Amino acid sequence: MKRIRQFASILMLAAAVVFAAGCTKPDDPSNGDNGGNDNGGGNNEEPTSVTIRANTPSMVKLTNARLGAVATVPDDSKYVNIGICWGIEENPTITSWPNNSIFAEEGVLSFDTLVFEFDPGTTYHVRAFVRYNGEELYSDDVSFTTVSVTDMSIYESISGHPYVDLGLPSGTKWAVYNVGAFSPIEYGSYFAWGETVEKSECTWDNYKFGNYIQDDSPSKYNNSDKLLTLEPEDDAVSVNWMGGWRTPTSAECYELRDNVLRKAWVTVGEVSGALMTFANGNSLFLPAGGRKEATVGWNNKYCCYGTSTHPTYSEEINSSQWFMMELSITQYDGPKIQSLMRDSGYSYRGVHAAK
Repeated sequence: MKRIRQFASILMLAAAVVFAAGCTKPDDPSNGDNGGNDNGGGNNEEPTSVTIRANTPSMVKLTNARLGAVATVPDDSKYVNIGICWGIEENPTITSWPNNSIFAEEGVLSFDTLVFEFDPGTTYHVRAFVRYNGEELYSDDVSFTTVSVTDMSIYESISGHPYVDLGLPSGTKWAVYNVGAFSPIEYGSYFAWGETVEKSECTWDNYKFGNYIQDDSPSKYNNSDKLLTLEPEDDAVSVNWMGGWRTPTSAECYELRDNVLRKAWVTVGEVSGALMTFANGNSLFLPAGGRKEATVGWNNKYCCYGTSTHPTYSEEINSSQWFMMELSITQYDGPKIQSLMRDSGYSYRGVHAAK
């Protein structure tokens, strides 16, 4: 009888070792080695232990990545819940701060999902976890690094200027950086509305189409000619880039606003701005260059982008002739489209029609 009890004890110890090899508890500082947990691939035998594995992150972009998990359990009729958690520190848990985690539906043993929760140019650690029969167990740690805002290698170009496809209904492509810039984090040039050459100061005294203080009406885009959209020769994007590039209309800026999935205010180096992510996983960064009058003001606080659209004219409100439509974003507000006076200098971001 003594030998039988000893033999049974050895079997129980061996089973415990097999169970522990598949998973690690959250308070295990070594995090173990989950090398043998392959979800039973190629093995038709029933699993004898719980295993949990985090999928290799894929579709990694500026703010999103596809994450997932696979688990095996001896008896899937028991309560089982799997998920993934992530953070910037190694071996994250679902109780880590901040608590970044996603659970699959109860009973699901394999899932993956596109997560839109990340900052660009940042390394994240991911672990899968399983709750089974009163235990909470974790996979090995896997890591990935999101794409940096300044990484230009991910974009294709039209006429020498890189663009990003945001999956917009119109198919319109947006340029990756401003006119006068060569990187997404450069402010670029400032143009008064309808002008194509940058000036050291932008005031009514040197505005191309007249002086609001002195003149009754601007010389172009007024109540008489009723031109509501910049003509190519007055479009800062068309003149400086050519190749089909132009300034977006206010309607195209509304389309941009209406299709933003996630907007974040981020700082890259010393430049702050709006990072907008869309349903197809692609992102657009607009640096907050402010606007130019006698000097540049509100930079790093205010995205102020000119559109090609003039406000609707009104004979009763003559001053509307002196306004233009602007795409505005701040840390706390936007994107929104509003009217501003034409003499100030604005940033310009080009668009290109769908191919």
